[in-house]
Amino acid sequence: MKCIDCSGLLVAVFAGYGIDLPHNSEAQARYGKIISDPAKLLKGDLVFFIRSYKSGNFITHSGICIDSYKFIHTSTTLGVTITSLNDPWWHERFLFGTRIFN
Repeated sequence: MKCIDCSGLLVAVFAGYGIDLPHNSEAQARYGKIISDPAKLLKGDLVFFIRSYKSGNFITHSGICIDSYKFIHTSTTLGVTITSLNDPWWHERFLFGTRIFN
């Protein structure tokens, strides 16, 4: 999938489950139960990051947890990709996850 941003990826995936998310990472972060410990994230949880680029927004990136410490998201250089939450760059910027599904 090319030409999609991080929040657009979440919108597209969750629309397939009948869930309408806003097309904005900060607004998406308001949905669901907050999960502050990355070790407690489950497949399908949303993950949010700060300082991924210079912006006036507090939350600057989002993705979807796919298994223990891995998330799918978009990258300007790689397109849709899978990354580890243990990656030092992303680990430093992890803010919290949210769980929409119980």
